[in-house]
Amino acid sequence: MTSLADTRNAQDTTPWFRQFWPWFVISIPAATVCACVVTITIAVTTADALVVEKGRGVDVQTDEFLRQEQRARELGVRANLSVDSVSGALILVTERLPVATIGPTLHLEFAHPTMADRDFSLALTPTAEENTHTAFLPSRLNGRWYVSLEQAGDWRITGILDGDSSIRLDAVSVGR
Repeated sequence: MTSLADTRNAQDTTPWFRQFWPWFVISIPAATVCACVVTITIAVTTADALVVEKGRGVDVQTDEFLRQEQRARELGVRANLSVDSVSGALILVTERLPVATIGPTLHLEFAHPTMADRDFSLALTPTAEENTHTAFLPSRLNGRWYVSLEQAGDWRITGILDGDSSIRLDAVSVGR
């Protein structure tokens, strides 16, 4: 007659690496280590494109942007930007802008929220109509874009283009 001890010895003769549960228990930490390696690789090899820098410290640049936006509020600068999606033409009509404050060119910057390599800047050229400037887009705009209009570092107004054909650019009200 077989005893209980003999039955257990017969069942335990299978090596550990041929059983299910050890591999299941080992797979959870192994998957975690693999996910950690992938995450670290992505973090090290890609740049953080959410911070806009122009070769200076972010705090200096932020102070400059705030100064430019304050100047735009003082002047009462506003603008309407229209985008023709077929031809790629941009038409900018400024409001409340004294003619003496307009320099030779206005610069319009387009910043993508997540992909810095898609950012670009355009120089606007004045038209025969007063307070109207034009430019042409290098490519079709898809998705959301942060738009800022500035004049030679003197003033700056901003807006968000989110698939619309026209937007209003205005100085942001930020309390300090």
